[in-house]
Amino acid sequence: MSEQPEKKLDFSLPEGPAGRPPRRGVTAFLVAVVLVLVGANLYLTLRKPAAPPAPAAPPGGLPAGAVKQLALKLEKQGVHEPAAGAWKEYLAGAKIDEEEAAAVWYRIGKLHQDAGAHARALEAFYRSETLAPDSEYAPEIGRRVQESLEALGKFAALRHELAERVGLDDKAAEQSGEVVAEIGTRRITRAELDRQIEAGIENQLAMFAAQLPPDRLKQQKEAMLKQISGDRQRLEFLNSYIVEEILYRKARESKLVEDPGVRARLRDAERSLLARQMMENELRGKILITDDDIALYHEANKQEFVEPARAALSHIVVPDEETAMKVVERVRAGEQFAELAGELSTDEATRDEGGALAAPATRGQPVPGLPVPPDALDPLFEAEPGGLLDTPVKSEAGYHVLQLRELTKERQRPLEEVRSQIHRELFSRKERELQARLLDELREQYDVVIHKDAFQSPPDAE
Repeated sequence: MSEQPEKKLDFSLPEGPAGRPPRRGVTAFLVAVVLVLVGANLYLTLRKPAAPPAPAAPPGGLPAGAVKQLALKLEKQGVHEPAAGAWKEYLAGAKIDEEEAAAVWYRIGKLHQDAGAHARALEAFYRSETLAPDSEYAPEIGRRVQESLEALGKFAALRHELAERVGLDDKAAEQSGEVVAEIGTRRITRAELDRQIEAGIENQLAMFAAQLPPDRLKQQKEAMLKQISGDRQRLEFLNSYIVEEILYRKARESKLVEDPGVRARLRDAERSLLARQMMENELRGKILITDDDIALYHEANKQEFVEPARAALSHIVVPDEETAMKVVERVRAGEQFAELAGELSTDEATRDEGGALAAPATRGQPVPGLPVPPDALDPLFEAEPGGLLDTPVKSEAGYHVLQLRELTKERQRPLEEVRSQIHRELFSRKERELQARLLDELREQYDVVIHKDAFQSPPDAE
């Protein structure tokens, strides 16, 4: 079968008579027609109404009204954080004005605050305040912001917040933004200085975070802030901060960080810091000491919390026993012990004080400044104030005539008085247990082997 020649499409214009191409007028006409058709098509396309966009799916698959009902239901059940999340979902899907949005953010802030999430609460309160600064919730927002700042231990921020909101000092709000120092283009305001002071104290307290309960840490931080609240102390801190900052800048410019010795020390410091922080992270939240734990420990170990009897004593030191017995007789005859001490005692440290010893005596324990056996003082713990020891006690200094000035009897310390002490003890025990367990796991994970034989002491040379 013979192959037919391949057909090709012909895009050439038809020829005119005698094989000539068409005239230019025809070509121009055809081009014009094509342009008109294209323009008409474009016009009709643009005039066609756009199809309405598909409605967006409401957040969480629920319409805004349903999300609001969900938020109210969660709030009613006291499930604070999920309720706050639902209100945020409602804000994302509902069409409401700024006033209503401000009210919802205030509500979210309350929920976070009730859940103890004070940082998130502050964000919500500030959002509410930004949307509607003069809303009916403004006074309540101010109070709650202060509560959250206090709960977070942000005392410097709290002080400036109070100054700005309630005007405790006419100049306080203005002073918050006052520039107290400049380093080149950097300006340090009074508020920033206070934040730096607070951050420095927090860094100091960080090493005690595991040993102290949060309320004690907060109290300690507040006490330390009070110690540095005066302008003189602030100026001292500012000077120290600036010295450190300019030395740091000079060190960076001098490329001191590239010095091999410095880099080695930085690596050691980083290793130590990261190891300590890793241990803190692993232990955080795993040690819970309850009130019941503390009460049970106190009940089972009451003897540990007995405060022994304490006696305030006075003495007269004389060279011999005969003189000592005469002193005893004179006191019993009615003469004042303190006057006799000033007249007769050879102990210069107590003579001018009427013979009074500064440190109290505790049964069974030595008394500073009184070099006599502790058990020789036992009869005084059964005496009445003003009573004398029947027999003077001999020491290297001479013979001591002893008088009981005041007696504090043995007592059982109540739970509330020793609560912090017990908390520290229980916390330390649990911490040691968890640390040992963690380190055992890590030794196994990293195949740690210690060849103890390598550290045996060599045999003694004969």
